[in-house]
Parts: sequence; structure tokens; C-alpha cells
Amino acid sequence: MPIERLVALTFTNKAAGEIKQRLASRLSDLLVYKTLTDPKRQAEAQERLKDARERFGRTEGQVQAAAQEAISGMARAMIGTIHHFAALVLKRYPLEAGVDPGFQVDMGEGFADLFETEWNIWLAQELGERAPREAAWLEVLRLASIEDLTQLARDLCQDKVRFENIGLSPEMKAQARRVVDGFTPLTRIGVPPGGSSKIREHLAELKPRMESIARVLDEPLPIPAEREALLSKAKTWPKAWSAQAGESEYQRCCELASATSGLQESLVAKSVSLVLPFARRFRELYRRRGLVSNDGLILGVWALVLKDFAVREELKGAYDAFLIDEFQDTDPAQGEMLLLLAEKKGGFAPSWRKVEFAPGKLFIVGDPKQSIYRFRGADMRAYDGFKDLLKSQGAQTCRLRRSFRSHEGIVAPVNAVFSQLMEGEPGLQPEYADIIPSAAGEGGPPRTRLILFHDSSAAKNLKADDAREAEAAWIAARIAAHHGPDRPYKDMALLLRKTTSLEIYLQALKDKGIPYAVEADKYFYGAQEILDFTNLLRVLDDSEDRAAAVGLMRSPLLGLTDQEIYGLARAKCLSLDRTPPASAGLSARSLSLLGDLGRMAARLRTFAGREPLDEFVSRVLGETFLLELCAAAYHHEQTAANLGKYRRLARRANESRGATLKEFIAEVVRSMGDDSLQEGESPLADEQFDAVRILSIHKAKGLEYGTVFVADMGGRTSRGGGGKATCRVDWGSGRVGLRLEKSRAADLAMTFIEQGEKAREEAEALRLLYVAMTRAKDELYLLGSAAPGSSASFSEFLLRVDGWPAKDSLKPLADFKPNEKLGLGFELRDLARPGAADAVAATAAREEPVLDGKALAEAWSGRFDEGKGLAASHVFTSPTAYLKEAPKTGLTEESEPPARAGGVRSREDAALVGELCHRVLERWDYAVPGDLDALLARAGTALARRHPSASWDGLSAEAREILNGFFSTPAARELAGCEILGREVPFVFPREGKVVRGSIDLLCRRDGKLWVVDYKTDARRKKTAKSSAYRRQGAAYVEAVRRSLGEEAGFKLIHLRDGVVEEVPLAGAT
Repeated sequence: MPIERLVALTFTNKAAGEIKQRLASRLSDLLVYKTLTDPKRQAEAQERLKDARERFGRTEGQVQAAAQEAISGMARAMIGTIHHFAALVLKRYPLEAGVDPGFQVDMGEGFADLFETEWNIWLAQELGERAPREAAWLEVLRLASIEDLTQLARDLCQDKVRFENIGLSPEMKAQARRVVDGFTPLTRIGVPPGGSSKIREHLAELKPRMESIARVLDEPLPIPAEREALLSKAKTWPKAWSAQAGESEYQRCCELASATSGLQESLVAKSVSLVLPFARRFRELYRRRGLVSNDGLILGVWALVLKDFAVREELKGAYDAFLIDEFQDTDPAQGEMLLLLAEKKGGFAPSWRKVEFAPGKLFIVGDPKQSIYRFRGADMRAYDGFKDLLKSQGAQTCRLRRSFRSHEGIVAPVNAVFSQLMEGEPGLQPEYADIIPSAAGEGGPPRTRLILFHDSSAAKNLKADDAREAEAAWIAARIAAHHGPDRPYKDMALLLRKTTSLEIYLQALKDKGIPYAVEADKYFYGAQEILDFTNLLRVLDDSEDRAAAVGLMRSPLLGLTDQEIYGLARAKCLSLDRTPPASAGLSARSLSLLGDLGRMAARLRTFAGREPLDEFVSRVLGETFLLELCAAAYHHEQTAANLGKYRRLARRANESRGATLKEFIAEVVRSMGDDSLQEGESPLADEQFDAVRILSIHKAKGLEYGTVFVADMGGRTSRGGGGKATCRVDWGSGRVGLRLEKSRAADLAMTFIEQGEKAREEAEALRLLYVAMTRAKDELYLLGSAAPGSSASFSEFLLRVDGWPAKDSLKPLADFKPNEKLGLGFELRDLARPGAADAVAATAAREEPVLDGKALAEAWSGRFDEGKGLAASHVFTSPTAYLKEAPKTGLTEESEPPARAGGVRSREDAALVGELCHRVLERWDYAVPGDLDALLARAGTALARRHPSASWDGLSAEAREILNGFFSTPAARELAGCEILGREVPFVFPREGKVVRGSIDLLCRRDGKLWVVDYKTDARRKKTAKSSAYRRQGAAYVEAVRRSLGEEAGFKLIHLRDGVVEEVPLAGAT
């Protein structure tokens, strides 16, 4: 077979490059096998020649001639990614596919630019003075926000959404009717529930929801002016009803009603009808611009080969064989496209399910136990469907069970854990098959170890971040102790489920001086060197960008102190173009640096716009020495690699769309605030650089390391930033589910799709643990808090096989041991013991010392006394510690939350109301009032991720009432006339052997006087001893200001509920 007629596909350019390299190496070995010095390679080449002779009747000369021809044609071989293959097909058949012959693959920037421009134009037309659909918009906007409608429009513009599949399918509608029909018999159960059961009250609460769902199945409902009431939680089925049918029907009704309603279905449907015309227009404009998205590549070829039989037949004739690697990660559209191309000649199946395969044309490699890319579209239902179709037509199955990576000390625990947990279920989970290790165990201590942390001196379980800090310290100490010539840093890896707590682990490595390379998603745009360089470009683009100027002044390029920056702000000189007066208080060094950089910036601006973007970015990096300064100040080689990647992004922006400096800066700034973007740090230019690798488990797939640490086993495994998906496309039904997140409205299709997703999410979480535990060659460490994790955590899986302490166990934690059959080594580290987090178990045998019992008892007595003293002391304190309250709650032992009708009732709710108010006021412009509801919705969304069970409608209403009242008071009008210097200003300073840290609500100046303002949301009471405590709180705030800015300030309390301003005298306060 000529190599040009072979298609070999995988999912990353790196993997495709490795396939090419390995294939070229094997072919070359056939040509020179007699001169190879590596006995293993020579033996493999001889075995291939023998196989060719015995199986295919080829002589050595014929095989070598074919190998030489293949090497010569390697550059023309279709060995690459699925997306690259799809792009080539579209380039070959542009007219048939309906794309511009010169189309460009858009990685998202073109989509974002076009959407922002066209959406604003279209929205202005729709909501202008001559709005064509005014009544429809006004109805929807009663409950839906513009932000939600913008996101809905963005979702509908995506290629993956087929407009005809929006809404309920007949099957979904029938499913909804069955649930609704099951509700009525529940209300007719005549037996009293007995006891204190509230199930009848809950059924009465459910009734309006179920009736609205029944009505909306026939026609949309009108949108009211007020939101529907929130539902209380489902009740336990009464014991008195144990003989009554209906428990499962009740659970289904609760599940449906808690997820959606007739009103939500109507709101989403009417919102879709408003923005769907824009989505249709946008797709046409996008196509005319010659842009094709990654999804568009696959879907374009899928539609082409499905519907155009002539093109399909021509492509089938162009290739003799398809090799598909990592088949478990194909999304359904990719899989369907490839199966159609493997069809027999002359066959024109109307769908993949009807395909008859050409014998020997399709060769797929996949491990369903490693299917972990559901968030990219991979679906086990599709994988099993494709596999079953192949097997039904006689496909040969080869099970590859031997691990060429891990020895028995790793493989045996993996087999012991997953043989119990991974049970086969079609479309959900594969049946587990034991792995055969690469080598037998070498004896000695277990090579897979469970390291758990707890604090015996604490009444409660370790806080999540405290546990992570202990893990990080232990990992860093372990690496530092075991690094050496035979164990380089680069052969050690720290695997994380998510990167939200990455900084904790990085800090521990920094403290030990351990080099590291981060290869985790979403970290690039948060790297400090990227922020610094972006600020520099912003200042070069706009000399009056004060925020960027302040960031640049803090960077290694200038290194000004806070007091110097404050002096510049007071002198109105937050710019590189102005010479600061002496009153700004800058040191001679700072003045000199500021002047030098100002002159350099003026010269660099003369090149902006006159040379290509990437050349300008390279010039700035070269002439300012920012790269060298940041590399020295931050993470050395990794910092330099990141700034090199920044330069490549600029080149791509210039070459792909001719972006200007301003456009490029806007894209970068937008990316910094977009949690959906997944941009990893730059891989180090030299992959041989000796540094510990830190990466997500998804990034680690396909890689191997000598020593692997799997951290934070107790944390949740779900991806994303905590928000719910606004759009889902279900492969099985083809339907599209939609959600208006801020408006808390999901349609019925989304509800049914997500009900099926729950089981798939848990199944994938187990596979994610499998991938993490099979990356190690020699040593594997599983770390976490000894407390059981969440229901979607790795620790919960181990708990099921007696590999983690149970929450309700009657045994003391100190007596816990993992099930011996799992083969896990185990350490329980008590943080109440000084140095426990840093201690590393010795691996070398040591001579047993002779113990002096009396001396040992005295030593331990002293240690216990020291431990008690340390436990009783607190290194950190806050100004509000004097009030015996958590900051921002506004509650003390003398103060209870107001018990109004409809108001908050508990301390927890009062704390959340206080935090809502503070978050709104952090962004509120007293001089030009903004949209209070929008700010409350934004704050509520952020807080709801941490407190999902709170009643946010009631809390938001409470906060809205407080703030609306406050904004009409003289206190708010007084703030409108102040110069606002800072909001939620953090501070930290040492005092009397402790570290005082906190956050100032508002720092402002009025009539030349500097004031620290603290908001209070509790009801104001008569003066008590609490006033003295407030004086001590204010004294700490004022001291922080004095230390930072060198200026005295006053302290005021503003009581938001009644708008009273209370100036607190600080004389004598300590």
C-alpha cells in the first residue's frame, strides 16, 4: 500500500508528530538493521522482516524497497489530527460543502469579533425607537436579562446547534406527560402521613409547578412580572405510606419541578424566538467572511459525506486504510464521519448505523477506561455503538492488557481498586479488565501510598485549603529529599483535578527552591508576567490608561512602593509621560527609573501602527528588558517561555486577521476574564529542562513519570468554574437543551438531558481517577484530607472499597488502615504535631537507637507543653477579631438578624446578605448610579457557587431593599461628593508578634481629609461595649493606611439599613 493512501489520525499535533517520528524510525531500521548498535532495535527489525516473509511472501529486498518508498512519501502522508484531515477535505470540495475556497480555520477570535460587532448593531435595532417586536421583548425582559439573551445568542450561533433540534422531541414530551400524569394520584392518597411529615404541604407546593408543565406542553405560557416562588426540598416518603404506591413517582416529580417549570420553558422558548433570527444571520455573515470553526470543520465534512454520495464515493476511493488512535475520545460527529468513509465501494448508507464496512479498511485503537473528554463531546454511548457495529460485521478485537509503563507495585493496587469499582454498563462504563504489569514487584515498601492529613487538636475536619497546604508542604519536602542524579525533577509530576488551588502547591515548591513547569489549562493568562507585559502594551497604546500604569509601576520594570504610587495618584501623575513633583515623595532611584521608562515608551510609540503587530511586540520585549526582569523575579525559564508564547500569539493574530495593537490587547484582556478559555502555559522550549511537571489529569493522559503525586483527592472532580452549562447538545436524541443562567430558567429539554448527564459524569470521574493512577512508572502517592470528600471526589471512590476513612466509622481515625487487599501503603499525618506536614518518611534502613526512657518522657512532656502553647496562639488576626465575628457579617453576640416577615432569619443568611451588599457597593458609582439588579444578579451568581443551597431570591430581595433605602439617604449623597481612592482594599502588617490582615470597605477623601469607611448591615443598636470594639477595629484600619500611605485618616461606620453615619473616635484605641 503506498503511504499516500493511508490515513492515520489522532487528536493532537504532538501525538501526530510522534506517530510520524516512530514510523520513520521503524522504516529506517529495516534499511540499516545490520548496522544497528541497539540489540533491541535490531531484533525488532529482523522480526518484522521475518513476519513480512512468512505472512506476505515478501523478500528482504522487496520490504526494503517499500520502506524506502514510504520514507520518501512521508511528507505527503495523511498522518495528522482529525481536524487537519477535515480541513483538507473541505479545501478539496469547497463548493460542495458550501464554504469559501480560501477559508481560514477560526480558533475563536474571529467569532468573538464578529459577534460583538453584529450583536450590538442588531440589539440597537431591536430595542431602538422603532423596535419591530417591542411587545415580545418587553414580555421576555420582565424576567430575562440582556446578559442571558446575549449568552443565548452566542450559544445559538455555534455550529454544533442545529436549529431544528431546539425544544422538546416527541419522546421528551411523552416523558414529561408521564411524570405529570403520575402526580395527580399522589394528591389522592387518603392515608394520613403521620408524625411530623410535611409531605402533603410539599405536594401542595408542587401542584402549581406540575400544572404549569402540563399546560406548556400544549402552548407557551405568558411571562408574569414576578418570578415564581422557590421550591423547598423534597420530603422523605412517610413510613405510614410504605404500603402506598407512588414513592418513585414523587421523586420524579420533585426532580422535574426543582429543575424547571412551565414558566421557565416558556421564558426560554420566547427568548429563543427573539434571538434565533440573529443567529441565522450571524452564521451567514461568518461563512461569508471565509471563517470555519473547529466544530464547523467536523460538521461540514460529516454533512458532506452523509448527503453527497458522489463525494463520499470519491473519498472512499482515495484511501485504502484508516488508522484512528485514541478512538474513545472521538465525538459522535467525528466517529460518524470516519465510519462513512470506511464504507464499501458502491454503498450509500443513509446513516452510520447502516454502513457496511470494506474489509480491512478500518483499524481503530482505543481504551474506553481512559475516555475522559466528555466536555469536548466524547460520548460512551457513541463509542459503544460504533464498536458494536464493527463487531457485528466481524471486526477482530485485540485486547492490549500489558502495561509497558508500570511495575506490579503500581498495577496491583490499580487492579484491586478498579476491578471492584468499574462495572460494565453499555453506553456508560466499560467492563474492567486487569492490567498485566511490565515487571514483577521488587519487594520492599509499597510503591503506591495513601497519605492522609488531619488535625487531632481541632474539633472539626481540616478546611480544604489547610489540607492542601499540608499536602503541598509534604510533596515539596518529599521531592527535595529524593531528587538526585537517578531521580531528576522532570521525572516527577504533580497531578491536579483542577487548577483553582494551583498557587498553594506552587508556593510550597518555591519555598523549597524546586524548579517546576506548569502545563495546566487556564493558567497562562493569569501568570504575573503576562499581566505585566499586557499592562506595558496598554500603556504604550494609551498613555492615559491609569489602571495599566499602576500595574506597570508595581512590576519588576519599575518596582515602585505603594506609598510612591499613592503619592503619584495624589499628584495626578499616574502616567509615564508626566514628571512627578517633589510632593509625590518618590525616591531618587524611582524618579530616575520612571523618567527612563517614560522616554523609552515615547520612542516605542513611534513604531506602534507602523510595523506589524508581532514585530512591535518583539521590539518591546527586546528593548525594555521586561523578559529578563520578569524571569529573574518570577519563575525563570517558565516565565521566559510564557513571554515567548505571548509573542507567538501576537504573530498569529497578525498573520490570521491583521489585528492592530488595540485589538490584540482587547483580545488578551477579554481572555483574562473568560473562564471558558483553556490556554495552558507555554511548554518550556527545552523539554529536557529539569523541572517538576505540574499538570491537570487531562493534560497528563498519554504521559508517564517515575514518581506521580495525585493531590487533593477529596475535592470535587467536575470541571468548569462552577456555573451551569447554558447549552447542551445530546448525541442520543440530537436535541438541544438551553438555560438562561442569570434568570435561573432551564427548558425541559435541558432538564432531561442533564438527568442523563449525572450518571455519565460520575462514570467519567472514575475513569479520570484511573488515568491519574496509571501515569506512574515507579512510585504513586495519593494525598488528601482524612475527612471523606464530596460525593463526586476520588476519595469517595476509595471509600467504597474500604480505602478511605468513613465519616460515620465507630473506629478512631488513628486505627484506620486501608483494606489490605488494595495493596496500598498508608501514612496518617497529624498536623497537631509540629513539622508534621514537612516531615518525610525515611526510605533507607536506619540503625535502631538505644532509648533512654526517662529522657524520652521528659522530651515528650516538653513537646506536649510546646504544642499546647502553639495551638493556643494565633499568628494571624484581623481587625474584626475584636468583634468576635467573621468579617462582613455585621453580626455579634449582641446582635441578631432582623426577624421581619420575608427577611433573613439566620446568622448564615444575614452574613450572605451582608456580602451581597458589599459586593454591590464595591462596584457602585455613587455619582452616576448604575443597574442595581444587574449588580445583585452578578454578585448572587458568584456567591451561589459557594452556597448553592441558600435561598437567593429572598436574600437578593433583602439586599435590594437595604441598598435602595441607603441610596436615598444623605450618607449616599455625601459619598457621591467624595474622591474614592479604593474599595475592598486588602492590607497586611505585623504588630506585637502577630500578623494583622483585613480589607477596608472604602477609602475616600472629603475636604482634604482621608477617611476609612466600614459598611454595617446589621440593625443599629444603642451604644454598648461594642463601640469600644469598633474603635479597636478602626484603629487597625487607620494604622494600615498610615503604614502604607504615610497619612493619618479618620474612621466612620455607615449603617446601611438606616443610612446613619457614625464617626468613631480612635483616641486611646489599641
